[in-house]
This record gives sequence, C-alpha cells and structure tokens, in this order.
Amino acid sequence: MDITRKVPAGNEAPVRLQEIPPEPINSVVGYAPFSWEPTDESKEGSPPPPPIPPKNPDRPQPPPPIPPKNPNRPRVTPSAGDYSEIPMSSSPPMAMTEAYLLNQPGIIETPTPATGSGYNVIYSLPGSYEKDFKVKKKIGFGGFGETALLRVIAAEDGGIAHGFRLPEGTILVAKKIMSNPMKEQTIYSREWDILDTLRGHRNILYAICTQRPRPANPYGHIFMEYCDLGDLLDLTDAYRANFRERMRQYGFSRSTIPDDIAFLERIPEGIAYEIMTSIARGFAWMHCGAWDWPLESAIDPKWTPIMHNDIKPDNIFLVSRQPGDLCPYPIIKIGDLGAASKLGEVAFVGNRSTASPERLKGCLRVPSTPEDDIFSLGSMMFQLANDLYPYAFKRAKSVHLILHDSDHRFEEISCPKDCRNPEREHFRAPRWTSRGSENLSGCETFTSIDTPVKTELKYPPPYARWWHNLVDHCIELERQDRPHIIDVLEKLYLRRRGRREDNIGNPLILWDPSWLSEEEQKSLKARENQLDDIWADASADLTTIYVER
Repeated sequence: MDITRKVPAGNEAPVRLQEIPPEPINSVVGYAPFSWEPTDESKEGSPPPPPIPPKNPDRPQPPPPIPPKNPNRPRVTPSAGDYSEIPMSSSPPMAMTEAYLLNQPGIIETPTPATGSGYNVIYSLPGSYEKDFKVKKKIGFGGFGETALLRVIAAEDGGIAHGFRLPEGTILVAKKIMSNPMKEQTIYSREWDILDTLRGHRNILYAICTQRPRPANPYGHIFMEYCDLGDLLDLTDAYRANFRERMRQYGFSRSTIPDDIAFLERIPEGIAYEIMTSIARGFAWMHCGAWDWPLESAIDPKWTPIMHNDIKPDNIFLVSRQPGDLCPYPIIKIGDLGAASKLGEVAFVGNRSTASPERLKGCLRVPSTPEDDIFSLGSMMFQLANDLYPYAFKRAKSVHLILHDSDHRFEEISCPKDCRNPEREHFRAPRWTSRGSENLSGCETFTSIDTPVKTELKYPPPYARWWHNLVDHCIELERQDRPHIIDVLEKLYLRRRGRREDNIGNPLILWDPSWLSEEEQKSLKARENQLDDIWADASADLTTIYVER
C-alpha cells in the first residue's frame, strides 16, 4: 500500500523502511533455558548469599518498593562546583574529580533554551502527522534535539499510522533534530543514516519512520519505539532511593552501614550481567557487523565500524519482553545515536563520565575508534557496581588548537609566529561545528585532561571476580590493551552459561516482569521477603554495639 497518496501537499512524505521480521519469542541466547543449575566454572568469585534467620512477624515492615521514574525525563546538570571529590551517586556522573571541562571555553557548545534555539513549550509535529498522532508531552531537550511522547489517535486506511502498522493507542517517541550547533540537514542525515544501517537489531532502539527537513519545516523528525520500563538511570535511582528509605527506617547513617548489606544499594547481579551482555551484543553489530555470538559472530570485512560515543545509564533503555519469554530480565537497548560516528570521523561531545583517556587528552576532537566504546562500556559498568569512577584525572592543562575543516587529523604542530602564548602546546585539530571558516589560522584555547589515577576500592567488589576482571580489561588506559568486542561477548556468554543468578546479590526486583507467568514471577521474587530480616538483623547488631559502649 502506498501511504503517501493522501499526504497533504507541501509536506514531505515519510520515508518507508523495510519490514524486519520479529525475532522468535524464546530465542534468548546465553540462557540454557534458565535451568538455574550452577557449573563449577561459574561458581568462581560468587559468595553465597548471607544466611537468613526465620522471619519475625513483630518486626516493622519495610517501605513498599519504589518503582522506576518516568522514562526519558529531562536531566538537570548542577554547577561545576558540585563535582569535586564526591561519590557518583551524589551527582550526575563526571569522569574526573574536578569538572575541568565545564570551566573551560570551547568544550561545551550545547544551546540553552532561548529565543531562536528551537526550544518550544509544545513539540510541533509535521503537518502530515497531525491527523494520526497527538503529542502527549515533551520529555527531553538537548544539544542536538528535543524529544516528546506521541500517541496514535487514528489508524485509518491510507494514513501514516496505518501504513506503518501502528494501531490506535500506540505510544512512541519522536525526536526533532535542532538547528544548533550544526545545520539540521547535516545532523539529521548523519543520525538517520546510522539508525537506518543499524535498525532491526534486538539491542538497538528501533526506528519506525522519519521525516526529512524541508524549507517549510526545517527540522528533521525521527520516530522510535517507546521503552515502557524506562532507562537504566531510572532503575539505579530506584534502588538507591529504596536503600536510603530503609536506612532511615532502621536508623542507619552512611557511617554506620555494615559492609555486608551495602550491596543492597546496587542493582541485582544478574541484571548487571544482562546489561553488559546486551550492550556488547549491540556493539558487536555496530563495530563489525556481527549479529550475535557464536552462530552469527563472523566479522563482515566490508563493514564500516560505527561508534556510539555517548554510553551512559540514561542512554540504555529497558523494554518488556513478549509474554511467554523465559528470561526474567527486560530487553536492554542502546539508544540516542545523536553522537554516533563512523570510523575515521571526529566523535562529537558525548558523555565525559565514560569517555576514554584518548578523547579527554585530545580535547574530545580525536577520531573515535571501537576501543573507545569498549572503555565507555567498562567505565559505566564499573560505576554501576562500585558507585565510583574508575579513574581520577588529577591534572588539566591548557593547550592551543588550530581548527581546520579539511580532514580529521589531530596532531601536534609548532607554535605559530603570532601566538601570544608560545609556551603552550599546539595541536592541529578538526572543526566539528558549523561556524564556517573563521579563525582557521588563529589559536583557540582548550583543555586537555591527563594523568589518570586508578581508583582504589575500599571494599571488595559486589559481583563475581571474573566479571570485575573483564570490566578492568575493558578500561585499560591504552587502546591496544582493551579486548575486542567479540572477545567480550564470548567471555560473558561462556561464564553465564548454566549459571544461577537469582540467589545472589540484591533480592529486590524493581522492574515489572509482567511477561512471566504468575508462578514464575512468584519464584523470581521469592527472596524479597528476606529483606526485612537482613535489615532488622543489621539494626539489632547496631543497637547491641551502642549498648555495649
């Protein structure tokens, strides 16, 4: 059916995408089919759960679980002074003990909501979409665009929603590509080309359709699937909030929390492994065209690697599985490819909390490679497990860059004759904004971060030793020392195969496994009633210590 026949004149028709057949419901690679039978190899580094005494009905009941917050909510970044020597859970992530990058000119070029920036109170749809879609609310705004939740209000024959098989009531996410800091056509084309290349993979956010920029409506629109379980940041925030509420209820402070229950602030061990496995599976498709391991892990020699460049918890999304799926964890998807780049291209400014040392040293203008994504994956997982950054960057220096548009090289050069600060290091660097050709020969001051120092852990890591060894391998300081993504995926699959993951770590389930049967859900949450005893016993021990003193 040709869905473009009834599109009003003056509006560009949406781009139809090739249909991707759905994956089989029970094709969960890496699970055997959830037998929960541990192997000798998988027991390494995984201590058994603490013994639980019989439940006392007289003990106070814990507060109800705190559900994850609304997905894709806007993030508010505090001032630079909030980032000095504080744990990760106290502020948005940063990859250094002091926010040098926030204090230096020329690094952050994200537009602020103001007249002419493209920021509107109401997300405006293209005219051809207004009949079938209605904006529910705006949910985000960033340097490359704004996002909103849409609802399908009509799916009549000949309409856009009907053409893409979207029934009435379907919720989806729309992203409008903004005009700053590059021309909207360039940003739209780059992001859409990458989405179109990667679409269909189970662990990459699914793009439904697109609307190209036109003179009458100079914004590109990309319409994507809605992730009903929110993002990873929402999930980790929910576990932290629940932990703090129980601390308050049982009379603990940060200084009196016993080491053996501190793990309750972290997400469960099993879903941590599933998150890393899913992202690695998505990276294998992005980096080398390998669909999955082991049957479809052959590297396509003609594939051009695509790097994400912005891996962080709020770009990792959670989606419910189909009813009947045996996996207890949500489907994990990589989203927000606005900063993605192909091999040899300059990586746009992404998330500094997980950026590789090469990018920080190169003023975020060094062409990205797959090894940078490997570092970002390891850094994010290190932060999730330990609530700390893997490295502290103790020194920042000001350097001069001579920006150019000709190629993507980043190299040290001699000081120009007209420079007023000849003692500074000078580099030739690519320009990735659309400011034209001004100042091509002049020096511009940027900040280079170096001297990384590995974070020393005060307490043993909360998860299995093999997993932490793999994470440490991913965050090696030198690119050549980091593993290939296929090696990461193979390690995760082999170590998790046949391994029981429901009886270790935090027993609290703060996502909704609605696709499981009632019996399976009851079995999955069987350990939650142990939380009362864990906290009550710890509180009793604390009271005994104070009485003895």
